[in-house]
Amino acid sequence: MNTSKSTKFPDCFGAINEGYFAVSKAIAEAIEELEPRVHQIVEIPHVWAQGDNVAIDKPYCFVRVCQVVPCVDMERSAVSETEQYGTGLKFHVLNMPSPDRCFVIEERIKGLHLWIDEKTLDLFISQDFYDRLQDLGCLGMEFAKTTSV
Repeated sequence: MNTSKSTKFPDCFGAINEGYFAVSKAIAEAIEELEPRVHQIVEIPHVWAQGDNVAIDKPYCFVRVCQVVPCVDMERSAVSETEQYGTGLKFHVLNMPSPDRCFVIEERIKGLHLWIDEKTLDLFISQDFYDRLQDLGCLGMEFAKTTSV
C-alpha cells in the first residue's frame, strides 16, 4: 500500500454529515481527555488522498459533538435570520464572528470544552481546548474569538 507523508494533510476536515467532523486521532484523543465519554468518536480505518490512490498515514476519526447549549447572546451578537432555500426552514446565522460581534453567555459554558450553539448551530471550543490544539501543532483550522458575558 502506498502511503503519503501525514504532514501534508490537515487535522480537521470540517463538518461531514449530521454534525460529524473528520479530525486527526490526536484531536480526537484531546477531546476525549478533556471531556471523557461525552462525544461520539469513531476511528476511520483508512483515509485516501483524493485522486492519488494513496493512503494517508495519519490516523483520523469521526467526531460527533454531543453538547448543544444555548450559549450565544442573541441580543448582543450580530445574528441574522435566514431561510433555507426550498424548505422555508428558518435558522440563525452568526455574521462574521469576532469579539465585538459574538457574545457568549459564560455561565452556560462553564466547564465545557467543545459544544454547538443551540440556535446558530455554530461550533465553539474553550480556551483550554484551543491551547491544546496549538500545542499539538494542528493544521487546517481557523478560529474566531468571542466575548464572554
